[in-house]
Amino acid sequence: MGLEEYSQRPRGLKFVRCRSCGCMICWDSRRKAADRRMGVNMRNFDQALMADVPVKVLDGDKTWRVLGGYVKPEMWISPSREQAPAEKPRARRRARK
Repeated sequence: MGLEEYSQRPRGLKFVRCRSCGCMICWDSRRKAADRRMGVNMRNFDQALMADVPVKVLDGDKTWRVLGGYVKPEMWISPSREQAPAEKPRARRRARK
């Protein structure tokens, strides 16, 4: 068990994941500058704790300005997925002679 680090490029983002389940834990930009960035997979946290956390909406451009924000507790809860009914196997067509 434990954590595993990997990167797609030598100086690219560094990703950290769980060795046993493969779940992404976080990423780091590897920069040493003041604008260094990192991210954490918040779905690993307790849903009850995350329900009141405000979410900031960013423009995603070079400025990364905050456009707005909201609190949406249901976004932290994974939706239950209903099983679709199994399809009946199709009958094979006979080859023409």
